[in-house]
Order: sequence, then C-alpha cells, then structure tokens
Amino acid sequence: MSTPADVRLTLPAAPESLEQVYGMFETFWVQCPDIELHERIRFETATVEIANNISKYVATDDFSITLADRGGEIEALFEDSGPPLRFDPRSATMPDELAESGRGLALACAAVDEVHYHHENHQNIWRLVLRRGAEHTRAR
Repeated sequence: MSTPADVRLTLPAAPESLEQVYGMFETFWVQCPDIELHERIRFETATVEIANNISKYVATDDFSITLADRGGEIEALFEDSGPPLRFDPRSATMPDELAESGRGLALACAAVDEVHYHHENHQNIWRLVLRRGAEHTRAR
C-alpha cells in the first residue's frame, strides 16, 4: 500500500483552471500507484465535477483543492470564499435525459462514497471521500 500523500493547489475560479486540476491528478496518481483504475476514475470524475461547478457558478476569485491518500480512503477537500449554497447538494438527482446541464453534482454524488458540504468562517467547504477496496455505497 502507498504511503499517505497530499497534493494541494489554489486556482482561479475559472473554467480554464480545470486543466490544472487534471495536472494535479497526474502528480497525485504518481504518488499513489496502488490505487485501482476504477477507483481513480470514480474519484477523479467526482472531483472534476465539483471543481467545474465552483469554477462556473460560485462568486469567488479562487478556490483550493487538496487531494489526500489516507490509506483506506482517498479524499478531495475544496475551499472557496463564495456565498453559502442555497440548496442541499446531497439532494442532487439526475435531470431529465434531454436536459443540457445539471448532471455534475448528481454525478459526483454517485461516483464517490461520501459528499459533505458546509459553510464555515465565510468558506464553502466540500469533502469527497472514496473508500478504497470497499463496495460502493453512497453515504452523503
């Protein structure tokens, strides 16, 4: 098993920042070579969806992401100084199949085992958790 690893990045809240998020994952996966491909895909999908939503919809200048390997689980922690959300992100569902948007949050919730959100000290804080080697359960 790999040793615990953390990778942290602060980015402008702009769609162009997603390329840097993908680059962040390249660094993270090198540090965590024993994470299974299916776990990588699920975790990266969820993380990129949340980063995309922050970049597009949150009124903030920048945001930070920390990716962490905790041995039995991998975690993404997001922080931004935007206003608090006005809905419960855990209630996200897939929109109608003809909808042109609205899948990102529901997809993120479906991809990982835990999605947590709270607003504290003028910060939006998101925490995504994928338990490694465990049967996929969606505890939000």
